[in-house]
Amino acid sequence: VPVAGETSAAQEAALAEAMSRFIVRRTGLADLPQTEVGKRLQAEAERYLVGFTYRNVTRDAGDLALPGPPVIEQRLEVRFAVRDIERALVNAGIEIWPSPRPTVLVWLAVEAGGERRIAEGGRDDDWFAALRERADALGVRFIFPLMDLQDLSNLAYADIAAGFSKPLREASARYGVDEILAGRVQIAADGRVNVRWMQLDDERAMQRWQDSAAAMPDLLARAAERVAGELRRDYAYLPDLSAQRLLTIRVQGIDSLSAHNGVVERLQAMSGIDRASPMMIDADTVTFVLA
Repeated sequence: VPVAGETSAAQEAALAEAMSRFIVRRTGLADLPQTEVGKRLQAEAERYLVGFTYRNVTRDAGDLALPGPPVIEQRLEVRFAVRDIERALVNAGIEIWPSPRPTVLVWLAVEAGGERRIAEGGRDDDWFAALRERADALGVRFIFPLMDLQDLSNLAYADIAAGFSKPLREASARYGVDEILAGRVQIAADGRVNVRWMQLDDERAMQRWQDSAAAMPDLLARAAERVAGELRRDYAYLPDLSAQRLLTIRVQGIDSLSAHNGVVERLQAMSGIDRASPMMIDADTVTFVLA
């Protein structure tokens, strides 16, 4: 985070800002720093401090309101005791993201200046960066399609623009994401943007909404915030931080090697599980130890 010097007051302010950013990223709650719990954690940031380093970072002139030469900005790189902060959040009843964090694949169908196309890297990096930056701040990971031959053959502009969920899910299967965000972006001659969004979470449910803005950055930031809010309903949770690291479960109905392999693959894909090892087999029931 930026720091206004190496005085105690400047360091205290920077630590509070670092804590503010961390708890938002860990929970997806943008307003958490303004709550009683958030203010307390910011005030006690030094208590959770593991280490810090001062760094000088060169900022591009393009990042500033006025053009000029590159600017050297001093920053404080902070390392916190993550587990202790998580315990404070959970004890306060605040749900946190699992690890790894939820991942969303983003498809954009763009209509501008008489052209219709699917957004792609290289050409639309500024849009992707704006979405990714806001999502990262909220603890959600946004990724974007490769737009290689496989993507081009699996999905067309019309599929996204019309909001066809089946081809979107089929084209997204190769990426192994938790959810899909698709948007039809219409950019007027004056730069105003209208978007029709669709968020797919699985085979049964979806969210649709529309938005408009004078410029793309505001619109993309709102989309990331809404998606993070929807994801919290399904993924944020209150973990048992004192639980043992091994858990034993029994799964019935495993009647073939392929079924067994499918169960192991599914278990090991679940958030928080490092590996699933079979411990005992009794007819069609297998006892697994989860680490």
